[in-house]
Amino acid sequence: MKLRVPYALKEGGEREFAISTTEFLGDLNPGSASSNPTKYVTSGANVFFFATDAVGTKLFATDGTAAGTYAVADNVDPTVTPTAFDGGVIY
Repeated sequence: MKLRVPYALKEGGEREFAISTTEFLGDLNPGSASSNPTKYVTSGANVFFFATDAVGTKLFATDGTAAGTYAVADNVDPTVTPTAFDGGVIY
């Protein structure tokens, strides 16, 4: 499985963690502001990370595809570090 993980979804940036082609995962914070994704953790087949949108900081998950990138939880504390647990995360 190839995981492609966003590092700065502003302007479509991506970071490649496997040698393969990259794919745009989406603009989590539409407009000119960055989503500032941080604190990546792999659990099961997904990568979880914190990112900011127009509402606040959220926990996101991605399976490396645009369709598989989604918000898991709203209004998370960005100072907490998520920990992998049983295919998900504890934060």
